[in-house]
Amino acid sequence: MDLPELAWTLDTHVLVYATEAEAPAEKQRITKQLLTRLVSAPQACLVGQVVGEFLSVGLRKKAMSHAQAFIKGNATL
Repeated sequence: MDLPELAWTLDTHVLVYATEAEAPAEKQRITKQLLTRLVSAPQACLVGQVVGEFLSVGLRKKAMSHAQAFIKGNATL
């Protein structure tokens, strides 16, 4: 019996690792694969809270400007 794939979402860390220049190469590779799957999977979703947390990390811990965080977020998503 084939079971339908359940809906899923990403954790904030996935977005952070995908965009952080200092992240280990293996983590970047894996997270970029997950993002590619997210874009192509109809059962996947990106929760607004995760986007907000990602922007918060970018603005506070990475010392990005609002414009840089917005551009980097759009490029990733």
